[in-house]
Amino acid sequence: MKVSEHLKKMHTAAAEHHARMAKAHKSALGKAAAMESDDGASEFHQSAMDAHTQAGEYHAQCAKDLSASMKADGMDNSDELMPLPTGLTTKTPDMPGVRAVPRAGMRPLPTSAESPLYAKVFGNAEAESEGTNA
Repeated sequence: MKVSEHLKKMHTAAAEHHARMAKAHKSALGKAAAMESDDGASEFHQSAMDAHTQAGEYHAQCAKDLSASMKADGMDNSDELMPLPTGLTTKTPDMPGVRAVPRAGMRPLPTSAESPLYAKVFGNAEAESEGTNA
């Protein structure tokens, strides 16, 4: 799932949640008003209903704005990688002249005789480097 799809889904779900909560507080407000008690329940449900209504409108607007801004910026597929500047790559380059330099105290580097994976990745680089050092 793309980030933009996730955000839109989250804002839509939040808007629906706040709409349900505002409806529940409106129902409770009616019951509290019918009881005519002076315990502050009516004020609580009124303020909670107003807060949930406002939050629901905010999330609904965020979901709409997210879609609109992505389209306006020409970023319908915003989660795709942007092209890199010339000279940069996301892949490791094949550099035949580059080799590991062992340091004092480090474990020995694997060889193709020890590791089939090493032989598969590096091919016959060991034989070539041994031939150049002679």
